[in-house]
Amino acid sequence: MRSSVADLVERLRSTRSLPMLRLIDDAALEGAPPGLPEAGVVESYRWLLARVGDGVRLTQAGHLPPALVAETLQHLGWADDWIGKPNREDQTLPVLDLRDSAQRLGLLRKHRGTLLPTVAGRRVADDPAGLWQHLAARLPVARNDPERDAGLLYLLTVAAARPEPGELVAAGLSVLGWSEGGTGQPPTAGHALELAQPTRRCSTASGCSGAGAGPIPSRRRRPRRSRWPAPRCSPRPTSSLRRPPSLARRRRRGWTGRPWS
Repeated sequence: MRSSVADLVERLRSTRSLPMLRLIDDAALEGAPPGLPEAGVVESYRWLLARVGDGVRLTQAGHLPPALVAETLQHLGWADDWIGKPNREDQTLPVLDLRDSAQRLGLLRKHRGTLLPTVAGRRVADDPAGLWQHLAARLPVARNDPERDAGLLYLLTVAAARPEPGELVAAGLSVLGWSEGGTGQPPTAGHALELAQPTRRCSTASGCSGAGAGPIPSRRRRPRRSRWPAPRCSPRPTSSLRRPPSLARRRRRGWTGRPWS
C-alpha cells in the first residue's frame, strides 16, 4: 500500500467512523496487490502519446489543432456519441480532459506553443504496463491538502465500487476534520466532488472512474456550459476549507472528530 494511501487509511481508522471503516474494508486494500489491467484501460493515453510523437503545434489559444481533435475522438470511439462538430478542443470535453489530464499526470508538457512528451511520457509510450504504473503512482492529482484528501477518498470509493461517491467523500473529509471556513460546517457532497475534480478527471479519462461519479462530462452529449467547470479553472477556492486542528489542540478540547462543534 502506498504511503499516502496508508496515511489516509490510518487517519480514517483513528476516527472510528463506521462508514469509513466499511469503505476501507470494501476497497480490499490489505489483500494481494491487483494484477495489471488490460491494455485497453490506458489506450486513450497511449494513443495521445503516440499521436503527439515528437511534438504537436498548438493553436493560438493553446488547444490541440482541430484535425487532431477530430481524429482522437474518432479513434477512441467517442465520435458517434458526441453532438456537434468535434473539431474544437474547448468544445469537445472528452479530448480536452484527456489532454489536460495527460499534462497533470506528467506525460505531456507545453513549451513555446508546442505540446511535447515528457521524459516519462517517452519512456512509457509503448509500454502499457509501465504507463498504468505511472498513472497509478501519480494519483491523486492535487495542489494542496484538501484536494489530496478528497482525491484519495474518491479513489477509495472507486476501489470499493460505491455508486454515490460525493456523500462518502464529504463524510470522509468531515471525519478527518475539514470544515467550511466561513461557516464551520462540514463540506457538502458538491464541494467534496469539486475538490476531488482533478483526480476524477484523470480517472475518467483512463476509464477507471466508478459509477455515479457525478458531474464529469459525458461522451454521449454536449453538457450545458453552466454545469461543468472549465478544466483550467480551479473549483471553489480550497482556502474556504478550514484545516483540521493540531493533535495537541484536539486533545485539549477532547476532540471526537468534529472540530467545529
